[in-house]
Amino acid sequence: MRLRVRMRAAIINKPEEKVQIARFEIVRRLGAGAMGLVYEVIDPRSGNHLALKTVRTHNPRLLSLFKREFRSLTRVNHPNLVTLYELGRDGSSFFFTMELIRGLTLLRYLWGSEEPPPPPPGGLPASPVIDVDRLRAVLSQLAAGVAALHDAGKLHRDIKPTNVMVTAEGRVVLMDFGFVAEHGGGLLESTQGSMIVGTPAFMPPEQSRAERLDAAADWYSVGATLYHALTGQPPYGGLAMAEMLLLKETQPPIHPRLLARGIPSDLGDLCVELLQPDPAARPDEGELLRRMHAAPWGRAASSSGHSTDPRRRTSMIGLGLPLTRLAALYRRGEDALRVIRVVGSAGHGKTRLVAHLLEILRSQDERPLILR
Repeated sequence: MRLRVRMRAAIINKPEEKVQIARFEIVRRLGAGAMGLVYEVIDPRSGNHLALKTVRTHNPRLLSLFKREFRSLTRVNHPNLVTLYELGRDGSSFFFTMELIRGLTLLRYLWGSEEPPPPPPGGLPASPVIDVDRLRAVLSQLAAGVAALHDAGKLHRDIKPTNVMVTAEGRVVLMDFGFVAEHGGGLLESTQGSMIVGTPAFMPPEQSRAERLDAAADWYSVGATLYHALTGQPPYGGLAMAEMLLLKETQPPIHPRLLARGIPSDLGDLCVELLQPDPAARPDEGELLRRMHAAPWGRAASSSGHSTDPRRRTSMIGLGLPLTRLAALYRRGEDALRVIRVVGSAGHGKTRLVAHLLEILRSQDERPLILR
């Protein structure tokens, strides 16, 4: 009986959910981000539905920088960037309001679901993208939004699939400016000192080193987002964090067309170009925009050396992680003689693994020596 009484008391004393922040009436909670909570709210002055995001930090310096950046961002108006409205205070907490985007996340829009379909048994999976032309249109709009942000002297620093929304009308919107920082003269002025910010799977190697950044950092993240959309996994998928960060320093990931069928050659090549470890080796912004707005942009036939015919492919099922590691070992020995010995029990895929690596290397005009 005492247990029942205590449970009832706990329910009675449970604090109620907030129903209002400043003048804004809360409709529902949308989620939580790095900075705080996100709500759908109604502004009683206009009757409009908006998104409201709370600001979690109470550090005076960071709050001062955030306020300055928010005010400058409100002057950045572009259809492919979420519109910011008002910075406010509710008691001791800060918040800001922005355009409420009703739509789908990038991957759900491109794949039809949040997860890629399971691969077929014993074969190379198809790209989860259900409409390549739709992907091209999305990429063009995303690039336009990123370029507009850069033109305003800003870097996003956290471009990834979950930060890109697509409305029912097909409008692409880059979201979540929680990590935005200013850049000028090719350098980044970080809002968080030397602290590493961003999402490891989608950030460039220079960002994981907490170095000063330029626009090439955001374009790396665009490339990682495209890679994920095309293959169903982020670059270096399946690796432990430390191993992934180490590989990013030395080489781009495996070509997307070696992980999935049906990927156009130009899109696969663009991924590899954007995911180069050296920022100077990535395409510059002007070149990217010219390529994406050419007519018809990127409709190159799938005729590069990376064949999409599944009959000409060795099966990759279960070999993604070992293949990534084997390719890394090979690259480390490019300037010296190195012997890589592949061992394992019979029937565990050693021959398939080496055959697939050879396919990668031959497509890149490499000529390794094979000893049996």
